[in-house]
Amino acid sequence: KEDLTIFKAMGMKSRDIEMTFSIQGLAINVFGGLVGTMFGVSLVLAQAKWGLITLEGSVVPAYPVILKMGDIGGILAVVIGIGGLGSAAMVRFLIRKIVV
Repeated sequence: KEDLTIFKAMGMKSRDIEMTFSIQGLAINVFGGLVGTMFGVSLVLAQAKWGLITLEGSVVPAYPVILKMGDIGGILAVVIGIGGLGSAAMVRFLIRKIVV
């Protein structure tokens, strides 16, 4: 809230403030999506190599996993898309509510 009022007092237009915070929100979403994806890929690779999750009394000793690049791209697209839209909507709402 304080940042919005400071930017407005400095003479920034509402559209410029909105763009600044939207880009920041998108950057945070991209970073979070990449970190989460790296963690998920690490888990899948660990499961494939060492069989961390076992299936007792089953034909296969460990839960089978396959890593597909298309799945990774799809997940990143959904995370960044939903996060970006949510961030943009929240920024727009706050600017209209706080900065008139």
